[in-house]
Amino acid sequence: MIMQSYKIHFQPDDITIVTEAGQSLLVAAQQAGIIINSVCGGAGTCNKCLVEIDGQVEPVRACQFYVEHDLVVNIPESSRFFEQKILQEGINRSSCLDPQVAKYFVQLSEPTLDDLRSDAQRLTDAVKEAVRVCRSENEITADTVSGTAGENIKGTADYGLTIDFALLPKLPGLLRDNDYAVTALCHGRRIIDLEPGDTTDKQYGLAVDIGTTTVVAELVDLTNGKETAVASESNPQIAFGDDVIGRIEYSRTHKDGLQQLRERITEGINQLIAEVCEKSGIDRRHIYELTAAGNSTMQQLFLGIPVDPIGQAPYVSAVTTAVNVPAVESGINISPVGNVYVMPTVAAHVGGDTVAVALSTAMGHSEKNNL
Repeated sequence: MIMQSYKIHFQPDDITIVTEAGQSLLVAAQQAGIIINSVCGGAGTCNKCLVEIDGQVEPVRACQFYVEHDLVVNIPESSRFFEQKILQEGINRSSCLDPQVAKYFVQLSEPTLDDLRSDAQRLTDAVKEAVRVCRSENEITADTVSGTAGENIKGTADYGLTIDFALLPKLPGLLRDNDYAVTALCHGRRIIDLEPGDTTDKQYGLAVDIGTTTVVAELVDLTNGKETAVASESNPQIAFGDDVIGRIEYSRTHKDGLQQLRERITEGINQLIAEVCEKSGIDRRHIYELTAAGNSTMQQLFLGIPVDPIGQAPYVSAVTTAVNVPAVESGINISPVGNVYVMPTVAAHVGGDTVAVALSTAMGHSEKNNL
C-alpha cells in the first residue's frame, strides 16, 4: 500500500516539504528545520504551537493538526523557538591529566630466523618497554604508569598486556606495511588499536554538557590539557518538549518517543563534533574519549534508557553509577575504538552535571559549606 503524501509550504520561511498523510504539523515543521514551541511535548495542552492555515480563520495547534491535503502554513514569531544565548566559557582549573586511553610509539624489530616471536608477542614486548621507559622518564615509583598522554596502566610491566581480538586480523598487515613503526593505543592493560607511524601528539577528548535547553562541547588536547575548540547549539530535543517533564511525557506517550529523543541528541552531538573538528583542523578519529554530563533525565535519554520512573513518585533513576559505552556502539562519531563516559548521578533530580560541578570546583576538598 502506497502512503499518500502532501506538500506543506511554510511561511514566512518560504520552505516547502513533502510529508506523509496523517503527520502532525509539529513534526512536519521539524522536517523543514523549523522548531515550533512545544512546552507540553505535543500533548495539546500548552497552546504554544499555534499556527495559521491559509483558508482558515482561527489558528490551530500544530501538534494536534494532522495533514490530509496540501497546505500553506504561516508560523508566527510567538510560536517559534529562538536560539538561546549559550555560555561557552568558564574558569579553567589546573588538573592532572589521566585519560583512559594512552598512546605509545614503538619501533619493533623485524622477525628473523633467530627471533621467531609472534607478531602479538613482539608488539606487547615493545609496548611494555615503552611503558618502562615512560615510567623512568617520569620518575614514577607507584604502580600507576603515566604514558605519553598521561594514561594509567596498572602493573603493566608485571602482569602483561592483552591485544583485543578485533585488532589481531589487522596486526600482520599493519606492522609490515609500516616497517614495524606504529603507535599502540592502550586502554588499561589492553592494546585496542594500532596507528601507522608516530601519532602520539594526536590525542583528544571531548567534554559535553547536555543541558535541557542547550548543549556545549569542548575539545581538549589530552597531551597537554589545553582547550582546542568549543561549539554549542540548542538542544535539538526541544522539538519534543521544552523541559524535562515534557520530554518524559513525550517518551511515555509516543511509541518510538524514547528512540526519537535519543537519536536527536546523538545527531546534535555529532554535529558539534564535526564543528570542533573543523575549527581545530583535526580528524575525529583522533578523539578517543567523550565525557557527557547532564541532569539525570538528559543522561538517560542520551543512553536510550527509559525515563518514566524519574517523572513519577518515588522518582527513581535507572542507574546512578557512571556508564561506559564503546563509541562504536553509541552512535557517536569519534574513534571507533574510543569510549563514551557518562557521569555518575546522585539521584533522579541530582544529575551528573551537579557531580561534574562538584568535581571541577574541588568542593569535596573544602572544609567550609559550599552552595
